[in-house]
Amino acid sequence: MEEIGAAAGVSRQSIYDWLKEPLFERELKRQITRNTLDKLPEVADSMADAAIQDRNAAAAKLLLQMNKMLTDKVDVVRTDATGLDREELDRRIAEFKARRDGGNTDV
Repeated sequence: MEEIGAAAGVSRQSIYDWLKEPLFERELKRQITRNTLDKLPEVADSMADAAIQDRNAAAAKLLLQMNKMLTDKVDVVRTDATGLDREELDRRIAEFKARRDGGNTDV
């Protein structure tokens, strides 16, 4: 941090303070991405080799995720197939219980 601060003309503490700022952190990640983007094909090839030759499950998983062939996210959509509201369901349950109990409608 001393060297980075000296190169930027700021104190070491300024660098640490910047690292706590969300805007600075986002821009730093963007710059790292720009600096390494041209190496991604080589990295992906190495991961594929590791997945195959070393039977490395973690490399295989990451490679599949990179290619959007595997995700950890599962979207669940809840639908109300019956179209019944709570009161209607309660009424039907009471009717079922009455039939089960031989006509007794006490719930």
